[in-house]
Amino acid sequence: MSDSPRPTRVLIVGARMGGLGDHIANALRDQVGEVVKAGIGGEPVSLDVRNPTYCKQIVHNVEPTHVVCTVGVNRGMPFYDRRWGAWAQDHMEANFLGPMNLLSAFEEWLGGLPGTFVAISSNSAHISRSNSAAYCASKAALSMGLRCAARDATRAGKPLSIWGYEPGALAGTPMTNMVRGRLDKAVPMSRMLTAPEGLATGQVARMVARDLLDAGAVLHGTVVRLDNGDS
Repeated sequence: MSDSPRPTRVLIVGARMGGLGDHIANALRDQVGEVVKAGIGGEPVSLDVRNPTYCKQIVHNVEPTHVVCTVGVNRGMPFYDRRWGAWAQDHMEANFLGPMNLLSAFEEWLGGLPGTFVAISSNSAHISRSNSAAYCASKAALSMGLRCAARDATRAGKPLSIWGYEPGALAGTPMTNMVRGRLDKAVPMSRMLTAPEGLATGQVARMVARDLLDAGAVLHGTVVRLDNGDS
């Protein structure tokens, strides 16, 4: 790692076209020197966060000052289905262990230098959903994992800011469209009182982009709820 001042470089993992990560990248374009998009959905850089070795390789190659992780899977299945255990493991690996692998690789690479890590959880971390035990549990694990990692960083004296967000459904994103497609037409996609079609993705992206550059000391150790009347 060079001793010269580091340019602001943001690595966004989980930035497939039309998703929240893609919107965050667009919101940051005119504010930072470089934005690198990675993931397994056609992003310029291929990265599966379930593989710790790949996480380390990409972080070392990109040398980011900020990392945003928006990865996640949501494949509905009732708890009593005989395949539920395998699906739960899949969700935990992608939604919880994956982002934490990325955070671990980033912290190791920083080597004591300042950095910012932000991950997108879900309000399903604290709202139960039908056919969604695996998804809800994995997002609850991520939200708590971020809080605990932030506390550990503070106690160790590391200048690493860590926080997350728990949004409800985001209008028009690939995940929202996929979930909408598998729901019965009689089942409402969102129970948000003020945004029944889902939160405005661009607005959420702009908030995350703003906070990423300006709010580390304030948001460190928190997970911001964006329920918007959801229940």
